[in-house]
Amino acid sequence: MHSATDGRDALDRLEFGLKPGLILLDLMMPKLNGFDVLQALQSRPEWKSIPVVVVSANRGYEADDLVGAVSILRKPVNVDRLLEAVQQAVSPAA
Repeated sequence: MHSATDGRDALDRLEFGLKPGLILLDLMMPKLNGFDVLQALQSRPEWKSIPVVVVSANRGYEADDLVGAVSILRKPVNVDRLLEAVQQAVSPAA
């Protein structure tokens, strides 16, 4: 498991070769927010297929604003729902 301190750090880690099987992404981060990270992920073929589960307290968006997210969970997150979303995101059928 890896973590990033902000959106820029996350993209830097991907740029330098990190190949995660899943990204749990908050929308409200310093330096580069989750919306920008999703846009960057969608712009790169090698990153576009990484499943992204958005986990955020931010309610000022619609599902259409989160292109590339396979699931959206609102904080506070129910652990069972989080585990279910992760399982669905990494299953071969996802």
